[in-house]
Amino acid sequence: MKNKKQLLILIIPVLIIIVGIILLYILKPNENDNRVFVGLFETTEIRVASEIPGRIENIHIKLGDQVEKGQLLATIESDILDAKIQQAEGMYQAASGVNDKANSGARSQEVVAAEDQYKMAKSQYEFAEKSYKRLAAMIKDSLVSQQQMDEVTFKRDAAFDQMNAAKSIFEMAKEGARKEDKKSAKGQMNAASGKVQEAKAYYEELKIYAPVSGEISSKLAEESEVMPAGYPLFTIQKLEDIHAVIHVREDFLNDFKMGTEITGKLPAFNNDSQKFKVTYIAPMADFADWIPTADKGRLDMKTFEIHLTPLSKIDGLRPGMSVNIKL
Repeated sequence: MKNKKQLLILIIPVLIIIVGIILLYILKPNENDNRVFVGLFETTEIRVASEIPGRIENIHIKLGDQVEKGQLLATIESDILDAKIQQAEGMYQAASGVNDKANSGARSQEVVAAEDQYKMAKSQYEFAEKSYKRLAAMIKDSLVSQQQMDEVTFKRDAAFDQMNAAKSIFEMAKEGARKEDKKSAKGQMNAASGKVQEAKAYYEELKIYAPVSGEISSKLAEESEVMPAGYPLFTIQKLEDIHAVIHVREDFLNDFKMGTEITGKLPAFNNDSQKFKVTYIAPMADFADWIPTADKGRLDMKTFEIHLTPLSKIDGLRPGMSVNIKL
């Protein structure tokens, strides 16, 4: 009897533990029940930069201002660009002068002088030709020596060469520059003209305008600061493009199909419920979202980024606010 009591004392705690484990297993809530997904609102942001470097002369807006597309935001000093425009215009004028010179050819005085040189050389040749013919008739009768005949022949040939050289110079003076030289001069003028147009186009970039309508969310420059080209001076938020971003593991994607309408609560509006629509689904980078599971036979699961767009406009909704979605 005593042994039975001892055995009963040992069995009762074991039975209690077993019953507790069974109840705990049965009553254990599913970890996926009542799961809440928290998303943050984001919007499209446009970074406004200048295409040219320079010192900021004036800033016409401040943080939080609502701006319209095409509104002047800031201006940049033009001193350096003014000098570049003058330099480009000077290069164009020089190239234009060379082009005009190539097309107009030699001056009229140069043409007349070349023509006179040709006429003079021609007269000298004609005189030398006559002298050669006279001596050629006389040498047959042995009236002149062969030495004299050779000298007259040399003078005639030299006069002929001089006449041809003077004729070539005269013709070049009348024709002007070669076609290739004219094309080259015109090309240099066109290149210089392009430099002028480029400098004037950059001049328009001294004024920085808003590319879209929205709200100024950041201002990274102040007046009198020097900014490099391409550096963002302002950021404009397009509040009408606002959407919530949530990260969902792939085993919950069935509740977030493209186009699905979902209800979410907004803590910033006293947990007011609003309707949202799934408008974007994409996997996140592997290094940030690869979640291993400990269950045997299950594969690792990826995380997806999902965008939820409000079905109707929510006044006062701003980037950075949150939304709670309970499945």
